[in-house]
Amino acid sequence: MNNEQKELFDILCSGKNTFITGPGGTGKTYILNKYIEWYRENREDLKNKLYVTSTTGTSALLINGITIHSYSGLGSGDNELDYYLKRLKKKSYQHIVNRWKSTAVLIIDEISMMNPTMFVILDELAKILRKNNRPFGGIQIILSGDFCQLPPIGTKKYCFDADNWTRVIDHSFSLKVNARQQDNQFINILNNLRYGIVTDETKELLNSCLNRKLENNYHIEPTILLSRKKDVQEHNEIRFKELLKSEDPKSFRSVYTFNRPIPMDKQAVYKEKINKTYQIEDIVRYTVNCQVMLTVNKIDDGLANGSRGIIIGFNPYPVVQFLNGKVLMIDPHEWKIEEETCVVTKRQIPLIYAWAITVHKSQGMTIDYLITDIGDSIFEAGQVYVALSRVKSIEGLSITSINYSKIRSNPSVIAFYEGIS
Repeated sequence: MNNEQKELFDILCSGKNTFITGPGGTGKTYILNKYIEWYRENREDLKNKLYVTSTTGTSALLINGITIHSYSGLGSGDNELDYYLKRLKKKSYQHIVNRWKSTAVLIIDEISMMNPTMFVILDELAKILRKNNRPFGGIQIILSGDFCQLPPIGTKKYCFDADNWTRVIDHSFSLKVNARQQDNQFINILNNLRYGIVTDETKELLNSCLNRKLENNYHIEPTILLSRKKDVQEHNEIRFKELLKSEDPKSFRSVYTFNRPIPMDKQAVYKEKINKTYQIEDIVRYTVNCQVMLTVNKIDDGLANGSRGIIIGFNPYPVVQFLNGKVLMIDPHEWKIEEETCVVTKRQIPLIYAWAITVHKSQGMTIDYLITDIGDSIFEAGQVYVALSRVKSIEGLSITSINYSKIRSNPSVIAFYEGIS
C-alpha cells in the first residue's frame, strides 16, 4: 500500500462511515479487498458480519460480492419502503432480515450507479429492521465509486443528492495516486478529462492517437469500445461468423449446482436470479483465433478483468495466448449467489468475445489494447473519461474520431467534488 492507501485503511479500520472516491486506476477496489481481508481475519463472527456488495453484477464479480439488490431484498428497487417492509415479513424472506441484523459492515461498490431514492430506502429499511435509529441502523457503511464516471440509469440525480447522504457519511476520501497508468502526462490529461477540461496538451496527445495502428507479435487485435450494446453484439457476431468459415467451434455448457435438494420450479427461479446478477451465458462457443477477454482476476499470472488474448487451442478448455506473453488454459470459474437457505453456483468459462465491448461493460476494467470512438457517438457525461481511463497506457490506445465538445462532466458532480476536496 502507498501512503494515501495506508491512511484510508486506518480510517476504515476505525469504523467510520466512509465514501472512497478517486479517478479510475487509483486502487479503490484494491484497498477494499485489503480491508475485507483484515476484517475477516480480525473482527468477523456470526453476529458481526461483513457483506460485500455492488450496484451491478459485473462490478460485484471484481470484489467477490453480490449485488446490493440481492443482499437487501429490494430486487429492482423500484417500489416504496412500505412495499419492502410488507415483503420482508414473509417467512421466505426471513434470511434477508437475519442478514440485515447480523451485518456489522456493509460495502457498496460503484455507488455512482445507485439512484438517491434507493439509498434513502436502504437506510430507512436498515433502521427499522435493526430497531436502531442511527444511520443504516448502526452498520458501518463503506461506499466506493467515482461520480465522474457513468451516472445512474433513468434519473438525472446522483446518490450524493439523497437527503440522508451527509448524515450517513462521516468521511470522504479521494485517492489520487494512479496505479493503472504509469505515464504522468497521460495521468494529468485523464485527471482533466474527469472534470471535462480540455487543454491544448490534451488535444495534442489525443490527436496523436487518431487512427494509430496497434500491432503485436501474438495476432491479438485491439478491443473496440462502442457506446451501444446492439452495435457490440452485431460486430462480435459478424467477426465470429467469419472464423466459422475456417474453424470448428467448441461449445461449453454451464453447470448449475445447489447446496441442497431443490424442486425444479424453484431451480428455474434461482437460475434466473444468478443469470440476471452476473449475465453469464448458458452456452458459450469459441474457435481457435477467437479474440477474447478475461472477466476475472488471475493476479498470480499478471492477468486481470479486461486482460486481452487470443485462443490458440483447446485442452480441453480454451488455451489463451495473452498480450503479456502468458499462455494459459482457462478453466471454468464459479459464480455464486445466496438466496434464502440456498447457495446457487454456476460454472462457466470466464472469457467473452473481445472484438468489441460497451463503454458500460468496460467500467472497472483495465484493458491492454483499445480502439475507441469519442466523436458523435458519445451521448453521456463522463463517457469519454470512462473510455479513455480504461486503457493501461497511451501506447495501447487508438482513437477513430474525436469531438471535443462531447467531453464533459456534469456540473453537479463538479460542485460535489469541490465541496469534499
